[in-house]
Amino acid sequence: MVAEIEKETNTKLPMDEPEKCIQVLETLVTKYGLDCAPPRSLSRLLDKLVAHFIEDNKANWTKPFFIMDHPTEMSPLAKYHRSLPGLTERFEMFFAGSEICNAYTELNNPVVQRERFTEQAKQAADGDDEAQPHDEAFCTAMEYGLPPTGGWGCGVDRIAMFLTNKFNIKEVLLFPAMKPDEQVAKVAAAATAADFSLEALEARLKAHQGNFLNGSKPSKDDTAAFDRIKVVGKDILKKHPHVDAWVDLVSLFTNDLRSKW
Repeated sequence: MVAEIEKETNTKLPMDEPEKCIQVLETLVTKYGLDCAPPRSLSRLLDKLVAHFIEDNKANWTKPFFIMDHPTEMSPLAKYHRSLPGLTERFEMFFAGSEICNAYTELNNPVVQRERFTEQAKQAADGDDEAQPHDEAFCTAMEYGLPPTGGWGCGVDRIAMFLTNKFNIKEVLLFPAMKPDEQVAKVAAAATAADFSLEALEARLKAHQGNFLNGSKPSKDDTAAFDRIKVVGKDILKKHPHVDAWVDLVSLFTNDLRSKW
């Protein structure tokens, strides 16, 4: 995906620098006269360019084609790419301008999934009606463990899209998904952002003199936060040194002791 857009526009997209990338995408969307309604986020701006240069390009319609390696911002449920920073392990198959299937490696890290849901909630608050709703039950279930998983979807709805010449799956759904309780989603997203982001924990630990979240003595806050953070990989924790040291310390205590804090 990204490589093709860079080729078509002769422009390097700094995908590892989201704010800078948005500025570049804004320039390209304006240059090619593409309309993008607010919010003009990275995912929405890039989607306009992808539609213009790849999906709607009839030169590509002579045979099935694949769009691969979507940016993280466009794929909140897909696992981060193991060798391409800022991208995910995902592909879509198209035929004659219609998406036939969507496939990706499942993200199986509940902490990262919560962070992505939080970001999606912010986009929804800004007016993005395609943002993924915060699903706390999904994150909680994932905490019990999800083995490496991948899959692809090619349901009757996508075949119906092709047969009826529709370009949006919503136009052929017999039973659209019910809209989740917006208030519950907002509360869950707020709790995630305030209490369980690695950045927030890093800042909180850095501000205290002691080794725990509330100072020199452990508390229920440490227990609750540790239960969320303990599944994070060491490679990610190393980017947050105070959190990394705190996890090493708290992990020395048994579950029984932590439950009594």
